[in-house]
Amino acid sequence: MFALSWLRIPIIFLILSAPLLFCSDEEIEICSVSIMGDKIVFYISFPDEVCVLLNRDERGIKRCGAGILEIDLDVVGSGKLHYEVQRVNKTKICEGNLSIPSGSLRFAVIGDTSYKTGFLKKLVDKILNFSPDMVFHVGDFQYETRKDRWSRLLKIFQPLFSDSFFFISPGNHEYESYEDIVKLNKYFPYEGFFRFEWGEVAFVGINLEVERDRWETKLKEYIGLAKQKNFPVILFVHRPVFSLSKWSALELRQDLFRAIYPYAKVVFAGHNHIYGRVQINELSQITSGGGGATLYGCARREGEFTREYDGLGEVKIKIVKCVEDFNTVLCELNRNLSCRAVSPTRGVIDDFSVEFK
Repeated sequence: MFALSWLRIPIIFLILSAPLLFCSDEEIEICSVSIMGDKIVFYISFPDEVCVLLNRDERGIKRCGAGILEIDLDVVGSGKLHYEVQRVNKTKICEGNLSIPSGSLRFAVIGDTSYKTGFLKKLVDKILNFSPDMVFHVGDFQYETRKDRWSRLLKIFQPLFSDSFFFISPGNHEYESYEDIVKLNKYFPYEGFFRFEWGEVAFVGINLEVERDRWETKLKEYIGLAKQKNFPVILFVHRPVFSLSKWSALELRQDLFRAIYPYAKVVFAGHNHIYGRVQINELSQITSGGGGATLYGCARREGEFTREYDGLGEVKIKIVKCVEDFNTVLCELNRNLSCRAVSPTRGVIDDFSVEFK
């Protein structure tokens, strides 16, 4: 049985595989799926009524309605789940296969994605070959100002959306314009705030681009729930706790560090267009901002030092690795976390593990 307790996930959704349909303005209409509380939730962007059909071991489940459709997670259970979304006339809109694991959990992390350099598709292929249960995007899903940027990226990601739960922690480029905010809310309506538990580990996603009071309140709530159970936290954000790019002067984001330490054990971030691994006291930060956007330089490739901060005291910072390359991070969580960072040109550029107990 899937040993997790899903708590307050404000629409964490998956864009399902579909023959993507285009409106006259080139926008894509999608279906998506999430888990909120103890329910699987299908979010349908089509305005008309649809039906969701699920099939497992010759047992069929059907729900019909418009907008959001919910199915109890206990009814679905663990293992492979095939789904199909149909119009009321039985025309298929989208379908795919989800995996609700009962053992180890496999997930991928990618950030700062752009199709301009030509490497994003190769990274998506790396993730597809890994067959993750979940994919976490750490923000800046889209760049440029072209009309087609959202639709092109959604098409590139389509194979992943089909068979993996998909999460995003939005970045600053999702807030470049009013149009971008509208599209973010259209395709990612939970705005990047999510929380769930797998085994005895809490997964938390925070949108740092909204008002500070709002993200701090959400983060305090989510960290508090994990603290009550003494569960370690894996956190997903766009802007890193410690910035490694040459533009950053090796800065520690003190407000975020105060909010998560020592409860968060691992932080995945983007924003810096590199791959980096840093140890901040006992906190492991992984920066995977090399999803196809133009690469940055590293401020330092390695090094260790201690700094004094008001209210924090001495903070030990160890830059383990910084690599100027496109990358995605592929992880497996069992009792502990094991990951490897891979490049589309050089293969494995880093591997590491984090012990939770």
